[in-house]
Amino acid sequence: MTPWRVLECTAAARTAALSRCRDAGVYRELATARPEAFRPALAWSLSNLAWSLGDLGRREDALAASEEAVTIHREPAKARPDTFRSNLEQSLRVGVWLERGEGLTE
Repeated sequence: MTPWRVLECTAAARTAALSRCRDAGVYRELATARPEAFRPALAWSLSNLAWSLGDLGRREDALAASEEAVTIHREPAKARPDTFRSNLEQSLRVGVWLERGEGLTE
C-alpha cells in the first residue's frame, strides 16, 4: 500500500468515527426522551462507534462504547431472546475483538 493510500484510509477511518460519534450523540438524546423507542438504536450506534474507535487504535474509548452497548442490549435480550439475542451477541463480539486487540492499530 502506498503512503498516500494509507493516509486516505486513515482519513476515512477518522471521518467514519466522527460520523458515528455524532450518531451516538443524536441517539443518546432521543433515547433520553423515548428510551423504549431509541435505546436499541443507541446501542447499535455505540457498537459501531466502538468498532471505528478500535480501528483508530483508541482502545480505551472503544471499550467504553462497547461496554455501554452491551449493557443496553442485555435488557431486551433477556426479555425477548429470540428477537434481541443476536444484537447482544454482535456487541459482545466487538468487545471481544477490542479486548484481544486483534487488528487494532496502535
